[in-house]
Formats: sequence, structure tokens, C-alpha cells
Amino acid sequence: AEYWTGVFEPFVESIESGRMPNPDVGCNSIVKFGAMREYALERLHADQIATGHYARLWHRGMPSYGNISGTILPDFVEEAIADAPERDWIASWGMESSKGSTKNDGCFAAPSLLLAGADLTKDQSYFLCGVDGRAFRNVLFPLGELVKIKADGINNGDGRISSGDAKSVRDIAIEAGLPTASKRESMGICFVGKRTFQSFISQYLPSVPQHGNFIDVDTGEIVGKHQGASHFTIGQGAKISGASRKWFIVGRASEDNGTVFVCGDTHHPALYATELF
Repeated sequence: AEYWTGVFEPFVESIESGRMPNPDVGCNSIVKFGAMREYALERLHADQIATGHYARLWHRGMPSYGNISGTILPDFVEEAIADAPERDWIASWGMESSKGSTKNDGCFAAPSLLLAGADLTKDQSYFLCGVDGRAFRNVLFPLGELVKIKADGINNGDGRISSGDAKSVRDIAIEAGLPTASKRESMGICFVGKRTFQSFISQYLPSVPQHGNFIDVDTGEIVGKHQGASHFTIGQGAKISGASRKWFIVGRASEDNGTVFVCGDTHHPALYATELF
């Protein structure tokens, strides 16, 4: 029920209104670190929960909890933001608001800070950005300090682990004899499965998909046609039949949902934004 009302229905509504949200962000904040966390801690009386996210947590004010804890800025974070303005407030952020909250080891439990995973190629901190920091207090990310697949040349200048210094997740899985150790990685939206996103989402959109044209955002010229404007998200490859170059989705025309603007460069200014919603 939480997934349907809290994640999927808002997802469909956003698509209908011209936005393309990431359902994984909602799933993590509402289901995994919302309903699931509450069930594990309150119904099962678990002390902690662990998930397989490639991310790390800094549990401030909790000196013996997890790999990164205490009140001192972790070394790799210190190195990364030494000359940045965030250096002066990041360690104390949220500490005042935590007073009077649950204590751990005699210290106030400030909201845990989300950090990128050691494996930059698999970092999933973005998908956890919507989770309230207080929901991370009893959470562990065992994979956060590991790389998934060992490969030479991984830069560990910002606290990342060099693949030559530790076993990869794949190595550990093979040694443990796990049946999924050599399984090919799966990507995409979990509830779509092997279907195309277009055929899947069309079943849930209340209105008929609006066919229209792909318009070059720079020249205003028609460069192709599509079968439904709600099927695309900003930055996605347009896959225009017969096109001699690659095109990428920029957005829809506000006055005409059948028009989809595209550009021919992955670094085009039209692909950048000044806000996140």
C-alpha cells in the first residue's frame, strides 16, 4: 500500500504533468527507510538494519556505531572539502535540532550524514537523497567501503578504496559460493521488468498519449516524430528513426504537450537546471 500510494501514484501523476521523477528516490524514502525501517525496528525489535546500497553514512555523535562515526570529520571528507565554505558548518549541521533526541553511547544522535560510496562507478547516494537523515540512525551500508568489481586504476584520492587493497563485492560473493556471484547486473526501474517503459506506463496514464514532433531546440526545425510526449525524460536519448546523429530530450513545450524539444549534445546548456524537485 505504501508503495502504491506513496511512490507509484505520484510517479504517474508527475509524468502526466510533464515531469519525470525517479521512483527509486521515493521508494527509498517512503518504503525502505520508511515503512520497512519502522517494521524492522518496532515490530521485529531489530537494533539495526543493513541494505546493499553503495553509499556511506557518517553517524555523528555515535562514537562506536558503523564504519564512520563520532564527531570528527572523516579524513576523506576533510580532504575533499578542506577549502570549501561547507567546511565550517558541515560537522555541526543538525546538531542543535537533535538535542533531546534519543541518545547513543551517552551522545546525542544528530541526523546521520549521507556520503558517496567508495566505488564511484556504483555510488547510489543520489537515490538516497530524499531520505530524512534521522531515518539513517540505525542503518548500516556494508558495501559502502567496497568496490563491486576489482579493476586497476581506481582513484582513491578522495577516500575511495583502490581495488588492489581489498576484495571486491564480486570476489566475496564468489568465495561464498553465492548463486548470483557471476550474474549479469540488472538495471532499470524495478516494477517495469522486461517490458519497455513506453508500453508499461501507457497502461496507467489517464489520457491518451499525445503524438507529436521532435523539435531541435536550437533551430526550431522538426527532426522526427514520436508516439507520446509522456514517454520521455530530460537527458534521455531520443532514438529518432532515420536520424544521422544522436539527439537528446530537453523537455516539452509548456503550451503544447505534443512537442518535445531535443538537442544534439550531451553537454548542451538546455540540459542543465538550477533547481531540483
